[in-house]
Amino acid sequence: MKHTIQNLEKSVVLRPQNFLPIKRNQILSLTFCRREKESAAFFSFDSGEGISKESADQDTLYVVLSGGAQIEIESDAHIVCAGQGIAVPAGVPHGVHATQPVQLMKIAVGEI
Repeated sequence: MKHTIQNLEKSVVLRPQNFLPIKRNQILSLTFCRREKESAAFFSFDSGEGISKESADQDTLYVVLSGGAQIEIESDAHIVCAGQGIAVPAGVPHGVHATQPVQLMKIAVGEI
């Protein structure tokens, strides 16, 4: 059977700090699902690091696991902290900037 989730140990409790630590002045990522119209990945950003505005063909959900980030959607800035998330509609420019060291999960889903 082909597994949809890749690059993660199965049947264990996952702690992102163990497999995707926050490193000084870096952005790390681990993609654990990639299909034609969907993808999912964990990211860790050091404070001050970020991803410039981009738009995607899919709706995108960001869920902050630890720390906090400013997620800019078009011209609106949103502070998203651990335990919170924000959804971005397909085609809308958005960027992520770590306001403190942060770990997050990004899930992008296109038309099914």
